[in-house]
This record gives sequence, C-alpha cells and structure tokens, in this order.
Amino acid sequence: MGKYLLKRIVYSIFSIICVMIVMIFLLFTLKDKEVIFQGDPLLSKKQGNDKEYYKNSKWEKYGYIDLVEFETYINENYSKTLDYEEYEKAMYLPNDEKDDIKNPKIQEFIDYYEARGYTITRLYSQYSGRGDNKEVKPGYDPYLFATKNHSTFHRLGSFFSNMFTFETVNDVDNFVKENELEITKGYYVINSVNEWDDFYKYWGAKNFKLNLNSDLSDDDVKKYIVNIGVFEEDLVEAYEWNVMYYDGEGTFTKLFENNLTIDETGEYYFILNVEKDANGIFNKFSGETLLSGSNPVSKKEKGSLIEVENKGIQIIWDEYSNMPALVGNGTTHRYLIYFDDKFPFIHQNIVHFSLGYSNDDNEVLSKLFDQTGEILLKEQEYPANLGTGITEPTSLDFHTATYSYSSVLSSEEISKFGSRYTVCEVHKKDVSRVAYSFFIGIMATLLAYFIGIPLGILMARKKDKLTDKIGMGYIIFIIAVPSLAYIYMITAIGSQLFGLPNNFADSTVSARWLLYVLPVVSLAMPGIAGEMKWVRRYMIDQENSDYVKFARSQGLSEKEIFSKHICKNAIIPIVHGIPGSIIGCLSGAFITEKVYSIPGTGGLLVNAITNTDNGLILGLTFLFSTLSIISLILGDILLTVVDPRISFSSGGRN
Repeated sequence: MGKYLLKRIVYSIFSIICVMIVMIFLLFTLKDKEVIFQGDPLLSKKQGNDKEYYKNSKWEKYGYIDLVEFETYINENYSKTLDYEEYEKAMYLPNDEKDDIKNPKIQEFIDYYEARGYTITRLYSQYSGRGDNKEVKPGYDPYLFATKNHSTFHRLGSFFSNMFTFETVNDVDNFVKENELEITKGYYVINSVNEWDDFYKYWGAKNFKLNLNSDLSDDDVKKYIVNIGVFEEDLVEAYEWNVMYYDGEGTFTKLFENNLTIDETGEYYFILNVEKDANGIFNKFSGETLLSGSNPVSKKEKGSLIEVENKGIQIIWDEYSNMPALVGNGTTHRYLIYFDDKFPFIHQNIVHFSLGYSNDDNEVLSKLFDQTGEILLKEQEYPANLGTGITEPTSLDFHTATYSYSSVLSSEEISKFGSRYTVCEVHKKDVSRVAYSFFIGIMATLLAYFIGIPLGILMARKKDKLTDKIGMGYIIFIIAVPSLAYIYMITAIGSQLFGLPNNFADSTVSARWLLYVLPVVSLAMPGIAGEMKWVRRYMIDQENSDYVKFARSQGLSEKEIFSKHICKNAIIPIVHGIPGSIIGCLSGAFITEKVYSIPGTGGLLVNAITNTDNGLILGLTFLFSTLSIISLILGDILLTVVDPRISFSSGGRN
C-alpha cells in the first residue's frame, strides 16, 4: 500500500504541475494582457506618460512583467554612498532628451538592464505654450523604467516558492533587524547640516524632500518627520517638539521662532520631548535637560523596546474558547493553535499556506475562509482583563492578534492588551464563503445518499415494475431538464406552497435555518438521481452474476442472497465516490448559490474569469485540482477498507 500511495502522490504532484503550467500559459501568454483594463475606471482618467506608466505598473502587480524604476535603482545602489547633493543629482530625470547627458546615471541604468534582457521605456515630457509660458502638459511628466516579461516557468516557480511560510519565535526580532527598525527615547539629534542628508537617506524619504537651501516652516519639518517614519503623527501632535540650533558656544535657539535657516553655521537637533517607559508608553521626558552642554544627547538608541524578550511557545487555557491553545511570544501571531466557532473550528498559525493574491490584494484563501457580512460587536474581555469579568463591546477577534511594529502604543492599548499583540481582525455576523458552501453541500450529499441508495435498491428489487418505472422517470427528468429549470421549479413550489424563504439576502427571516431548506433540496436532486441510477445498475449486474446463480442452487433464500451478497457488492463502487462528494462540497455550486443569493465559493472562479483576476484563477485552479486528486486517492483507500479483495500490493492477494 505504501508504494502505491507514494506512486499516486508523485503522479498527482506531476499532474498538478502540468495543470498549472497550462493555466499560466493560457492566462499570461495566449490571453492579451490588455484585457485586465476592461472596466478599469482609473485608466480612462490617465493620459500621456502617466497612462503608459500606470499600465506597466498594473502588469507588474498582476504578474505579467518585472518592472524596475530609475528612482528605485538609484535609491538601492547609491542612497548610502553619495552625499546629499550627489544623491539629488543622481535622482534627476530631465524633461527633454537632450538633457539626459547631464545625468550619467541614466545611461548607466539603461546599459545595466538592457544587458539583462530588459526593455527600456523612456518617456519625455510634452509642453503646452511657448517661450516663458511653456509648461509641461498634465500627465506628461518624465519616466524611465525597465521591464521584462516573466516566463511561464518563472511564474510557476514564484507560485510554489511562496506557498509555505513558517512562524518562529524570532519573527519579530528578524523583522526589526531586516528593516533596520529603531526606537529612540523620544528625540532625534542632528549634529550637523550634513546629518540632515544621512537623516533623509537612512529613513528612505519618498513623500517629502527637505530643501536645505530655503526657509522651512514648522509644518514642513513636522510633515517630513512623520512621512519618513521617525515618529507617528499623533505623537508629534501630542508632545512638545522643535528643531534647535546650537551655535557651538553654549547657546541653543529654536530654529523657526528666530527666522534661522537650516544652512546657518552651527549644529542642529530635532527634539521630541518624550521618552518611553518599560511598558513602551511615551511620557514627558523626565531626565536631565536634553539640551545641556555642548554635546546634548546621543543620536538614536537601539530599540530594545521593540525587540522581544522572553521569547517562547507555551500551552495556555484559552478563556475565549474554554479550550487549550498554543501561544507564542516573538512570533508574528499570538495564537498559534486555537479553537473557535468559525469553520473549520480549529486554526493554526504555525505553517502558513498561501495560494497567492487576487487583484484586490487579498489572499485567495482569505476570500474562502474569512467571515462575511456586517461587523459584529461582542461583549468581550480584552487580553489584559482575561478572568476579571470586565468586558467591553468590541468587534476585535483576539485570536487573530498579531505583533504591532508601530513606534508607539497608546497607554490605552497597553492597558487593554498587555503586550504588543494588538493588531486584530474583526468579527462579522456571517460565516465564511466556504462554510456556506460546505454546510449546504454536505447536507445535500447526505440527503442524496440516504434517499438515493435505498430508492436505487428498491428499484432493482422491483425491476420493470411501477416503482422502477417511476424512479426511471425521475432519473430521466433530472438528466433531460436543465438544472436551472428544476431549481426554479423547486423555488416556486417551496416559496408559494410552503412559504419557505428563497433568498439569503432576506434579513427579515427570523428562523435562519429555513434559508437552507430550498438550496439543500435543489442541490440534492441530481445527487439523488445519480445514486438511484448507479445503485440500480450495479445491483442488477450483480443479480446476473455467476456467484448469485450458484448461491440459488445451494438453496439460499432471495433475502439472504440480496443482503449478504448482492447489496454488499453493489455498494462497493458507490463507496469510491464518497470522499469526492464530501470534498467537492468545498468548491460550492455556482447555479444554486446564484439563484438563492448564497455568498458561497461557487461563483468565485466564474467571477475571477469574468474580471480577469489571474491570481485568483490560479489559486482556485490549484486548490480544486488538488482536492480532486485527494478525493480519488481517499476513494481508493476506502475501497480497500470496504472490500478486502482489493489490494494495493503489486502482487495482489493470495
């Protein structure tokens, strides 16, 4: 059996890879990439160079190309090696072709990426007016970027390489180190004019450039400090802060109150008059005067306040679920394994399985498993108040808490959460898409087996009699009539004669379980017909078998022959399809869900194809292909359990 399963798994993986190669080739090579802009409201508002750049940026986002901007190239290669003036010159992108010679880094960028097979796009400005009145037309700013089409195998490799990620107790510390995150005591000191350059380049400012040769307003510097991420806006607003000028002789002067400019001879200090305590809360600075002596304070102190202490994993009693849970400290998520009332009821955050992202930047799996509907308020205890009985109305789902990398947490957050695990998803009123589809699908499947199999047996026992003819009439009806027709027929009968609700969007229905009756019946009808047909056929085939004739010759009664031989053997092929029927419930039923307005998974793939959401198409294709193969393997295994005559060994049974 082990060899058989290994062989099936290897073949299955190969089959899935082949399916993904075909899908990627169809979506990204044979299909015109311009189709992604159908119905894009933003593209129609773009013009000129902006429109061309927008299209390429979208193609990069959706996985068609690799795009490198000139500014990104300069920032990655020269931001830490050039001084401020040289850095600004390297970033300069002229409006006219004749001026490109003024910046040799432009040709360097072009040569570098052309040698690597990229296509260079250089877009120059267009002007309106003449002479002194000449100005750049709206949408015609200059651009320089390099693009390269991704191959099918590159996309395939990216899809599989990003499929699994793992959480460890070093996640937070590694993120801090990789992103050079640092926490200060509440002040940032600039010891010279040149350090403004380092300040600018170190923090990677993009949204606001500091002009060292002009007067600066108080708001200019505030905006600058906030945009480059030194301190958050609410912190800058809440506490006293200023930029000080030091003349080198013991005198400090506020820069903006005395009409000083940043290029005055002397030293400059950005001061935010706060410090953090051991709990990470910012308070007014309580130590010695920050501006004392000729060397007031040291610049940037490394952030033990953001790196995690007491890292580890432990099992706790989860007050939210009244069950055990595995929690971590230093991991990205607080809860690593936990239980709740959301499908599939047990959750883990140790191994993350990703099927990529859709066009709206949401993970494919989140579209399946995230709750739907309106935000739900619950009376809950915050993590710091667990066991106290102190509750507050909140929509936060504390099981989803992740580590906050914010440079500051409010005192309220600290008091309520007791740690930096403060970023949570919210509870919603309705279950996930996959929960809707699975519940309706599993009920319809059970109904099909419990009704279809006995009816199929009865038809076989009453072959060519009235019961059999009525059953065959039903089977022919289901096969011949389009599914949409009999679904609407069931809808009309159920709603008109029995008053059953036929729309999941109907919020006036008090007994919500009634909403499931018509969809389950509609979805079960073809399943019932299928089970009736195959059980009848298999049983009739068994009745004509030699072993049945031999049993009759031995004097066994028809009841014994039927129960001990015919029925048992006829059911064996039906057993093989059970895993597929159950797993298939996860993929939903498009027509049924559409008719009854069920927010399930059935319409996801259809909508993705309609909207050219290639990421969602690939993710769902992989998921449905994998589920199909798993169901076949499970069906084979189940056959060996039901029928001991079936063996996976190459030599068969003795």
